Amino acid sequence: MILGLSLSRVDGMSSLWKTDMFTLDAFKTFYAQLSVDTLMQLPELYDEHAVFVDPIGTVNGIQPIQHYFAQLLMHTSACHTEIEQAVEKDDHVFLTWRMRMNHPRLNRGQTIAVDGMSHLRVSDKVTYHRDYFDLGAMVYQHVPVLGFVIKRIRQRMHT
Repeated sequence: MILGLSLSRVDGMSSLWKTDMFTLDAFKTFYAQLSVDTLMQLPELYDEHAVFVDPIGTVNGIQPIQHYFAQLLMHTSACHTEIEQAVEKDDHVFLTWRMRMNHPRLNRGQTIAVDGMSHLRVSDKVTYHRDYFDLGAMVYQHVPVLGFVIKRIRQRMHT
């Protein structure tokens, strides 16, 4: 229970996680429709002093988080994240998800799918968000020369 919140598996958009300020459905919708145009909604979900961490780096504060996302999304033609499961413990929320994105310089512009997990801390809004995912699966293996090298290394490790 998170400050009176109820949270369960999120298989069919049937979650009841909510407060006056924040709902899991709003969080899911935001990430399902993530684009440069939707970044103005970030302050509705995240505290002004929120911390965002992913394999690329750490960002502190809502405006720097918005800028960071804008830079990441600038050249993507699509980026959609489907939250598959959610589990809560006290003020911590753990999510599993699959992100699908298209970037003209990665994978010849074809869709890249990456599975990941997130750890959130929530009071009225998200105060801490850490993403765990394979950056190589998302980016490195889809860069032409680097992707070839990574594939060769993986092949050698499996033999």
